[in-house]
Amino acid sequence: MAVHRVDRAAFQARGTLVSGAIGPALRRATWAGALVDGILAAVVGTMLAGWGLVGAAVAAAIATAGGLLVAWVAIPVRTRRAFETFAWLGRRELDRIREQTGAPFTGTTPDAAVRWLDDNPSSPVTALPRVEVLAMLGRFDEAEAEAARFPPPRDDIEAVAQVLFRVHARFVADAPADAGLRAAVLALEARLDPASEAATELRVGLAIGTARERLAAGRADWDEALLAVRPSLGNAPSRVLLRDVWSKLALSMFGIAVGLVLLFGILASAVSV
Repeated sequence: MAVHRVDRAAFQARGTLVSGAIGPALRRATWAGALVDGILAAVVGTMLAGWGLVGAAVAAAIATAGGLLVAWVAIPVRTRRAFETFAWLGRRELDRIREQTGAPFTGTTPDAAVRWLDDNPSSPVTALPRVEVLAMLGRFDEAEAEAARFPPPRDDIEAVAQVLFRVHARFVADAPADAGLRAAVLALEARLDPASEAATELRVGLAIGTARERLAAGRADWDEALLAVRPSLGNAPSRVLLRDVWSKLALSMFGIAVGLVLLFGILASAVSV
């Protein structure tokens, strides 16, 4: 099947409002952590230059720990808590896609999103993520048609996902939720056990929707709904960020630190000769 190429602008701006609001703080924190990582690698690496590979490993570990600590502290608490809520639901959705399709979701850029659509034609298994991807690419009529073909939900989690994906698709298209969609949301809120996973996902999904609406309106309090639901999620969102953000950042910092430690170790040896 042919792949229709698109450029980066093909992702609709309304679909990336929350990640766009969080991104600058995360990038600043990453750069601050990387700077500290590099400085510590140079200083400690030079100090332990005579320890060989063991010294290099110790220096890189110290530098990585220091860089991670700075990166974590550099993210404002409100931003981090909002990010945790946002990432929690995203991780659950990605895990379900992998479980149902047998492969990870790869449509994280416009080109990749188009390839993912071509590789995953419409079916009961792919219907939910296809609606979101089509909307993100601005193919709103196709997204509406896909949503109209949703199979009956197999459980409450799927019922919630269908409603949330339809809400998101209409928001990205800048189309108000119709009466039927609003009624579906209200019916789920009334029917679901508040302590259930499905009800929790609904609350978080609606909080993300509120954040998007406030960002679209230019409001500074866009994160309040995300912060309000964060306590109900316990430690799970922190574990999501540890898996998806902090562990990857740690590996990157450690690699940089090892390279710098070895470099400064060689320079220290050359100077001492």
